Amino acid sequence: MINLDEFNYDGRQEGFVEETYSFLGSEDLPDNFHQKYITIWMSRECNSKCKHCYQKGDPRGRGWDYAKADAVTDLFLKDGYIVHPIVNEWLPHYWDFLRIKKKCHSTEITTNGILITSRYKEFFPLLHENNISDIKFTIFPKECHKYITGRKRENVIQAIKLSLKDGFRVTLNYVVMKSTLHTIPSFVEEAIKLGVHEIYFMYYFCIDPKNNMFSQVLSPQDIKCFWKYWQMLNDSEYTQKIKFSKMAAFGLNPYNEDHYRKASRCKRFCLAGRWEYLDFLYMDPEGKIYPCNMVSGEKYQIGEIFDDDGNWNYRFIDNNWQDKLKGFNRSMCAGRMETNRIWHEAQKSIKSDSSTSK
Repeated sequence: MINLDEFNYDGRQEGFVEETYSFLGSEDLPDNFHQKYITIWMSRECNSKCKHCYQKGDPRGRGWDYAKADAVTDLFLKDGYIVHPIVNEWLPHYWDFLRIKKKCHSTEITTNGILITSRYKEFFPLLHENNISDIKFTIFPKECHKYITGRKRENVIQAIKLSLKDGFRVTLNYVVMKSTLHTIPSFVEEAIKLGVHEIYFMYYFCIDPKNNMFSQVLSPQDIKCFWKYWQMLNDSEYTQKIKFSKMAAFGLNPYNEDHYRKASRCKRFCLAGRWEYLDFLYMDPEGKIYPCNMVSGEKYQIGEIFDDDGNWNYRFIDNNWQDKLKGFNRSMCAGRMETNRIWHEAQKSIKSDSSTSK
């Protein structure tokens, strides 16, 4: 029998997900297993503007003030949630938010590296002081990094080296889409030479139909190809020097039995939303709550924060969002289904426009 006291949150979002699947994939999961987790995104303000950014990061964006961020965090902590607070790029006027992360026992930040190359002498001591042990860098292959981000890739590499030298555990976020699928092996080789600890494969997904490269969405055949690369990397003795992790949106490993496949058989694969074993939520900077960041269109809103006579509070909305994803059950990823739905609608629109113009 599983001991619920053995559930271990290591301060990383992916760590929480992996630990949760290790429980959900168990045949003897106790009926009283229930974890509560929320990602709270506190700012759209960013120091760059990448093409097709799913977070709609913007140099002109605005974020919460510290008082609001602290109060909303406390609200969910008090109700038993594990809180994962995030802000875009950790610009200096958000550095005091690191105290909020420390309170949440959140041990990781994500960055594009710009701030680290210019302010690491000030920033690194603050990260250590607030128990941040992990830095995640979003980086693309050499062939397309500058096109997508508008920035020099060499600066990210420099930031990675500085972080490793200062003792941080470094993870590279690798967005898998058609143009990056076949550069996985060369990227992994580069990462190993750099000495990074982990590569996190991110599934390219769509939220805003007006701001996406639909030609880059992975096809079923592309997904099969990804899993071949995954198996190759995990079977190679050379690549054992580095850890590989991935988003659930890639689906089930066709080669090996694991907790993910076991959870799927029990219809416990999709973590999103509020259900029997989990509250797994995502809040955007506007204070709207969704089942997850991949399922965050207006029709999927399930809650919100609000000013309750000078104090922040939250409420859930009666919205059976699962019914809006045709054929959904928890044996599959809702986010991948939503991306495919948006993609198919876009293709219909393109064909319709093409027919009209003839």
